[in-house]
Amino acid sequence: KISLIKDSQFIKVGFISSFFFEHVVTKLFKNWILKLDKSKFKTYVYHVGEEKDYVTDLSIDHKIQNLIRLNGWFYLFCAIVSLTIKSTSNKIFKSILFLGGCNLVVLALLLTKNKFYHFAMFFEHAIQFGVPFLLYYFLKNESVRWLLPKLKLIISISFICHGLYAIGLTYPIPENFVTMTLNILPISEINAKQFLFIMGILDFVFAFLIFIPKFSKASLIYAFTWGFITAIARVLSGLKYGVSLDIVHQYFYQT
Repeated sequence: KISLIKDSQFIKVGFISSFFFEHVVTKLFKNWILKLDKSKFKTYVYHVGEEKDYVTDLSIDHKIQNLIRLNGWFYLFCAIVSLTIKSTSNKIFKSILFLGGCNLVVLALLLTKNKFYHFAMFFEHAIQFGVPFLLYYFLKNESVRWLLPKLKLIISISFICHGLYAIGLTYPIPENFVTMTLNILPISEINAKQFLFIMGILDFVFAFLIFIPKFSKASLIYAFTWGFITAIARVLSGLKYGVSLDIVHQYFYQT
């Protein structure tokens, strides 16, 4: 049952069900709730059933939220360590850097599970979870010659997996890819998918050229430019007058 009540900024949407727990109905329809445009809708969920599990138990939910906040502080500390650590730093700080990388691997695995175990989802985060480990081992030998090929490899893997989603052949095109393109460019949905297909092919081309010395620098400039555009698109595609700060708050961390 869905009720719509407009206020000054958002359309309030309420979802009522007795199946809001680890149930097939919830799994089938959860995107109705999760994928609503947060710049337009404010979502309320009401569980009226008697069945309880970690989804419906508020005490467990509070524990999960506290764990997430604790992870957030840990990531912040890891970021500070990453900016200040040296080869002569205490082993404790190097261990924290390594644990931060392990934590990011777990996060990538959880995101992969949420996407029905698509291997591309895991390796699309190769840069995110790979860089802490490369920095950790770089501090041991400080060899740029050793580091550069590994950096190119994780960048290439990330772009290949991004391209797999963009072309929509191996995996369905993520709806947020299409939505962001439509919100930014004055084109139709068909043209948006064609545009994403072309950019996906270019991702594959770049992933190959990055290893050819003659084209490596130009490829990295392309990677930086396209990566920045796709990252900032999460913010720009949802900007609306009156709720812009809310959108920045929700999506800027992903950028």
